[in-house]
Amino acid sequence: MYKPLVASYGLIVLVIAVIAVVGQPRIGSHPAGPAARFDTERAWAHLMNLDRLTREGGGRAVGHRGHEEVVSYIEKTFQQSGFVCRRDRFKDMFGGEMTNVLAELPGRDSEVVVLGAHHDAEGGGPAVVDGLTGVAVLLETARVLRESSLREQGTGVPVRQKGILFASWDGESFGCAGSSHFLQRDGRTAPRVRAALSLDSIGWKDGSPVVHSPRYSDRFGRTHAAPDWLVWSVIRSGRGAGVSAPLGDRYLSLPYQVATRMIDLGYYSDDRPFVLAGIPGVFVADFSLSHFYPHYGSAQDTIEQVDRGSLGSAGRLVTAAVSDLASAESLPAGEPEYLMLPSPLGWVRLTGSEIRMLAPLLLLPGLLGLMRARAGAKGILALGLFIVLATLFLYGVLRIDAVVFGVLGAPVLLAAPLLTLRHEGGLNGFLVSLTPLLLSSMLLLPMLGGAHEGRFMMGGRGSICLVLLAVLGLALACDRLAARRRRSVAGRLAQAEL
Repeated sequence: MYKPLVASYGLIVLVIAVIAVVGQPRIGSHPAGPAARFDTERAWAHLMNLDRLTREGGGRAVGHRGHEEVVSYIEKTFQQSGFVCRRDRFKDMFGGEMTNVLAELPGRDSEVVVLGAHHDAEGGGPAVVDGLTGVAVLLETARVLRESSLREQGTGVPVRQKGILFASWDGESFGCAGSSHFLQRDGRTAPRVRAALSLDSIGWKDGSPVVHSPRYSDRFGRTHAAPDWLVWSVIRSGRGAGVSAPLGDRYLSLPYQVATRMIDLGYYSDDRPFVLAGIPGVFVADFSLSHFYPHYGSAQDTIEQVDRGSLGSAGRLVTAAVSDLASAESLPAGEPEYLMLPSPLGWVRLTGSEIRMLAPLLLLPGLLGLMRARAGAKGILALGLFIVLATLFLYGVLRIDAVVFGVLGAPVLLAAPLLTLRHEGGLNGFLVSLTPLLLSSMLLLPMLGGAHEGRFMMGGRGSICLVLLAVLGLALACDRLAARRRRSVAGRLAQAEL
């Protein structure tokens, strides 16, 4: 009885292992190496200087002296590293003057990869982890990658394929005002951007780098997220630099992926405007669902909360990630629907097409078990519920289209009536055998129109779930009533025989 089940599970594991080895996205690689070694002590020195300017200037809110002095320090540091940088000034919604500071490292072609952090802060608080640590890492990464490019040119090794734009954004606390302004108004650089990384809230004690790729909603309700290859590239680059950076959360990565794809959790960084503009973007932070920074936005967000080791880990990660991305001759289109799974082989990426391939295999053990155990109506009903929940997950969470329903549901929809009628018989067995068909057909309704834009019809995802639960409850109630009726009839027959 168990051999077919063991074989089917073994086949699933084998397919996932093959995907883990040969199915991962591949882009060009140019590891940072010794010539691009991130110097944690230099980044720490920048952080101390930025913190001092913030305290002496009364904070970094727009209009405060500390804001202007921090901007001047960033500009001066870029220039000392050999960059020709520029200030991009603009007005916020209240008329205050904001300033982005931009420095570009040219590549062999015109395309650029963006590495950004934000220097603004609300009010007069210190906001060290929420902003300054990212700027400190940005400044050191810029110096390191420029020096490594000069060494490459000096030894005849070609420079990186793509340019790198180092951006210190203003107005992140006001809806990513600085990065949004750049994309909307910078006709010289913005059209050339092919990927964007953002640094936010890194370097705090007990923290470690995590890659974030939440779904962002635009004003039309459509959701957007980074494709699989960018997330995978950053994770892989970090591993090459000796930094483990999971997707979303160190302990709850899968719940994070499900949660961020079903609902808007309300957190963001300066990757958001890029993602909404169709440019792949992620942000790196030390906070996560299970390990949130406790001093965010408070007066306790001081330099005493920063750990050199954590700051260095984030620096090594982004230095390697940006160098690898900029060194790729071309960047793939990728897939927006995917799951990242931890495994003994490292992180495994499953795309929507690969999940479609696995869907029938995941169904196989259940079918074999039902056929071997001669399952009755309740078993068929349970399998129907499994199909419904699996299809809801695949579509509602991963936005995989209705083709999955056909691949996943067809075998059961064909087998359920036959198995049920064979082992149950009668009207009750026939009705119960139709339950998977009724429930699964309900899933097709929201997939008609608007499905590829990530929108449900019939009042949204919640109403669909309520309808499904109501139908399921009705089916279970009918089955329970039928069971009671059978027991009652059997009892009366037994009494009559006595």
